[in-house]
Amino acid sequence: FNTVKADILVIKEFDKCLEVLGTTEDEVNASYDAIFHMVTTAKGLEDFYNFETNVARYETAEQAAALDDVLIKAWSKHPYHHIIENSQSVEDKMNRLLAEISRFLGLE
Repeated sequence: FNTVKADILVIKEFDKCLEVLGTTEDEVNASYDAIFHMVTTAKGLEDFYNFETNVARYETAEQAAALDDVLIKAWSKHPYHHIIENSQSVEDKMNRLLAEISRFLGLE
């Protein structure tokens, strides 16, 4: 499993979905005001990526990192796609997310 394979798989499936739904990528992007992407801990904080703290996980850290890259690329054309990078604490990451949401909403 690598980013190239994941890209191809997602692109093919995404294109099929668009065709079935009778829509375009631009129309999908326009239906969301903003995209806030929180980067997986599998990228840069691998010690925090484990199955004990999140039982819903089924990807290895390598697979999760590759999928994360695919998702970032998938939303890259959205006019307000903001990426929340990792930090050493979940609280800091959440605070940066809340600050970015606040800025987007004009509350800051």
